[in-house]
Amino acid sequence: MKKVNDNIYWIYQIFEYPNAIRKAIYTTNAIESLNSALRKVTKEKGSFINKEALLKVLFLRVKGLQGKWANGVANWKNINLELIEIFGERYIKYIEANS
Repeated sequence: MKKVNDNIYWIYQIFEYPNAIRKAIYTTNAIESLNSALRKVTKEKGSFINKEALLKVLFLRVKGLQGKWANGVANWKNINLELIEIFGERYIKYIEANS
């Protein structure tokens, strides 16, 4: 609770963004998403006969996720416009610098 109380200002700031931007923030944490998908597939299986069997299941899951990742962030065009409206030139400079 101390950590939350110390950072509550920063936590509340996320709620000031439009819904589309908040959803993109929630759903684009790639590491959490990958870990969740891998946990799900290993939890459902229970146990593995050897290390290679585990690695094969994990490899196949990552392979299956690649198609999902190729789609990018849903509604990105509108989210990008909202970010430009909120942050203006600062955001545009970042996009141009990373293009």
